[in-house]
Amino acid sequence: MWQSVWHFILKIFGKIENNPKLPVHDVAVLPEGIAIEVLPEEEIPHSTILDAIQPKVTLPEPEPPGWPDVWEVIDEIVERPFDGPLHDIPSRRQTRVTKLSSGGQSIEHGVYDIFGRPSKEPKTNSNKQYRTTRQKVHENLPGTWNNGKPRLYMEESAGQHLREALGRAKDLEERLSILLEKPHLVISSILKMGAYSYRHISRDPSKPLSNHSWSIAVDIDSASNRGVRYGQKWQRRIQKDGKSIWINATPFSADRGPVNEILPYSQQYFEVFPNSVPFELVMCFKSVGFSWGGDWGRAGWQKVVNRFGVKFDQTDLEVKQSKVFQDAMTEWDDFRFFDGMHFELQQRGEWAKSLWQRQQNSLRHNTNVA
Repeated sequence: MWQSVWHFILKIFGKIENNPKLPVHDVAVLPEGIAIEVLPEEEIPHSTILDAIQPKVTLPEPEPPGWPDVWEVIDEIVERPFDGPLHDIPSRRQTRVTKLSSGGQSIEHGVYDIFGRPSKEPKTNSNKQYRTTRQKVHENLPGTWNNGKPRLYMEESAGQHLREALGRAKDLEERLSILLEKPHLVISSILKMGAYSYRHISRDPSKPLSNHSWSIAVDIDSASNRGVRYGQKWQRRIQKDGKSIWINATPFSADRGPVNEILPYSQQYFEVFPNSVPFELVMCFKSVGFSWGGDWGRAGWQKVVNRFGVKFDQTDLEVKQSKVFQDAMTEWDDFRFFDGMHFELQQRGEWAKSLWQRQQNSLRHNTNVA
């Protein structure tokens, strides 16, 4: 206290000078006669202010999307529930009922029961109870195939499944093109598509009618994806002088060995089928009930693609030693015919059936359908 009183007395008698006033906001005072242009606050670049406050930090470049990122998009789209017009997908020609030991029964629905008989098939004692298949021209389908006129003559309800498959392919193409930051063709890869053709399988009268007779099957880009058969070389069937003959599929055929040694969508597969339908397109068709002529029950190869991605190398040691590859090759040994252009609305194999069932269960859950 006494120090404060003494300090006050000295200040009165001028022994202590008053403290000098500091400039407002600590702004430096310029000598008289020197002017300075002050930049209005709203015009000061925000980045300049940030740079003055904190130093620039260089972030590492993000890694480009890999196969897991691509598969995540594929999986999201193919797992969408589809409330299509068909309550059942046929698994055989005629419906078969099997009694189970539990007292119940297993029903395998047939093409005739679901779609009726083909329009050109004459009535017989075995099929006269079935109605005639309903067919129509489905207009304005997704895509630009068939010279920019995407329309197809097809069975009425099957055409709606086709529309959904193509819609998914279009969505998938857009999503993957954005993800990969470059065009990724899925639906745009389709140049030509056909459906109706009243004929027997392989045009052999001793065999059952082809599903093309019902217009429940489509062929995509047949010129570059024709079927091949089991043998020493990859071959494909063509029409020559009015006859169906087999020729080598590509110049690589002689080096590829038996057809059952190459899994679909490996690097080696694309050497034989460089213009194959995309894997993503196959997935979109399968997801709505179509089967693909490239596996028809031998779907183990898909697990290899799921793990290693499209264009995996069959000669890579990691691939060869994996269990999924070894299982797929064992399954593929039963290979007899490969038809990479063909899709038909008929379940084949446990994978297609389980996918269809999962979708129907999901649909019932979402819509509270008993």
